Order: sequence, then C-alpha cells, then structure tokens
Amino acid sequence: MADLSGQETMIIGLVIIAVVALVIAIDAVLLMVWLWHRDAVAAGLRQPVFARQWSLVDPWIGGQIAAAMLLWLMLLAGIFMGSAGIAMPGKGDGAMLVLMLAGLALQNVLLVGVPVAYLFFRYGSRLEDIGFQWRPTARQVRVAVLAGIVMILVGLGVEAGVEMAAKAVLPPHVWTTLERLSKSLGIETVFPDVRRSWWQFAGLFVTAAIAAPIGEEFFFRGFLHNCAKRRLGPVWGTLLSASAFALIHGGPLQVAAILPMGVLLAWTYDRTGSLWVPIIIHALNNGVFVVAMRILPEGSV
Repeated sequence: MADLSGQETMIIGLVIIAVVALVIAIDAVLLMVWLWHRDAVAAGLRQPVFARQWSLVDPWIGGQIAAAMLLWLMLLAGIFMGSAGIAMPGKGDGAMLVLMLAGLALQNVLLVGVPVAYLFFRYGSRLEDIGFQWRPTARQVRVAVLAGIVMILVGLGVEAGVEMAAKAVLPPHVWTTLERLSKSLGIETVFPDVRRSWWQFAGLFVTAAIAAPIGEEFFFRGFLHNCAKRRLGPVWGTLLSASAFALIHGGPLQVAAILPMGVLLAWTYDRTGSLWVPIIIHALNNGVFVVAMRILPEGSV
C-alpha cells in the first residue's frame, strides 16, 4: 500500500467498517423479511417474497459466499506458506506476492464457480442460457476487438475528464487525498516492481488480462446483470450491474471512469447475446493497461 498518512489510513478503515456494517444491516433486513413471511409462503397463502430464479438476492448472497471463501482460503494459504517458509527469490517476489497472485486467481475461480453453482443446481439451467459457449465465433471476436478499442478510448477520456474536473472543483488538499487513496487501492500497489520484474509482469498479465475478465464477466454480466434486468428492466439493470462493477474496483477516482465501461460491457452483452464478447473486451482493456504499466514511465499510467 502507498505511504499513506494516519488520516488517510483512518479514512480507508472507516470506509471498510461502513461497508461491512451496511452489508450486515442489509443481510439482517433480508433475513427478517424472509422469516416474517416464511410460514405464510409455506402454507400457500402468499407468493414467495424473493423470486425463486434470478432474484437479486442471489448475486448479493453469492458475492458474499465467494468473498468469505476467498478470505478463509487466503488465510489458510498464508498460514501454510508462513509455516513452510515458502518464498520466491528476487526483489518484491517473495511469499506475499505469491499469496496475492494465488488470491487473485482464486477470486476469479470463485466468481465463475458461484454463478455456475446457482445456474446448475438452483435454476436447472445451462451455460448456454447466459450466452456462454466453449469458444467464441470469428464474428464475436471481431465485434469484441472493435468494442474493446472503443472502451479503451472512452475509459482514457472519462478518466482524464474526471481528473480535470476534480482538480478544478475540489480544494487542493482534498484532491491530493483522493489521488493518494486511489493510488493506494490500485493494482500498482500489489505489483510495485512490474516495470523491472518479469515475474511480476507475467503474474499480473495472467491474473488481470486472462483470469479477471473471465471471472468478473461471469459474475457481473452473466449473473448480476441477468438478475438485475429481469427484476428492473434493461436500463436500470445495466446501471445496477455497471455500478456494482465499478464500486469493487477500488479508489474513488477509478469508479467514475469504470462506470461507463461497465455500461458498455452490459450493452454489448445484451446486443450480442454472447458472454464471450464482454470477456474479450475486458481482456483487451486490461491487457493493454498491463503492457502500458510495463513499458511506460512510472506515473504515466
């Protein structure tokens, strides 16, 4: 993590506490609503409170299941690696980096596994029902590459616009704090030597440009977006899934730039009916970013 001041560290801590408290509060409300109506639903006196299929409660709970499994497995891996004394040689390539790479890979395995479990065991559906075949068609690849180029340009433009607007509107000390917080939550903090270490570059490329697009698109487009558009309609469903996608990507400045990317990913998914299209778009965007991190001077990306 970047060298944050005590106040900035406290801000991050308070935000984490607030998010956890909000999640617990929403879970408690959902549980009370379910308990309140459970007997009446079982007796056939009223309809189920939550939809049996594609309910928005499913990705909400599913996301927490994936996060909890990841935390437990990372904790066990950390204990094992510490007790075994496992480390990789080289600057910045030690046990913590190995643990982070394993965690990022595992995170995306869970982001695929949880939606697939719901799809197979709860909904009785197939991967084809969310637009996933085992390989994309040539047309899907062409569409995805063109849309990926558009998304990269849109992302750069929005990010530059947000930065200019924030600098113009916010007091200098507030802007500085936001910038430092955003950098501390960025991927550069996890891979600080990516410009000098081929090990870090390869690890980041595999996790960010291959694993992450598959995992995140399965969860946010294949699962959350499908639930949201069935419950709220295509417009609000797109906004909800895109907003959730942006919020989990870290710092406050990144959220505004990633939100339109989430909208574009959902739109191309709906237009093509193929999950491969947003996966390839996402992979192209992340791959270009990782390569840019490797070859461009520090501070330019």
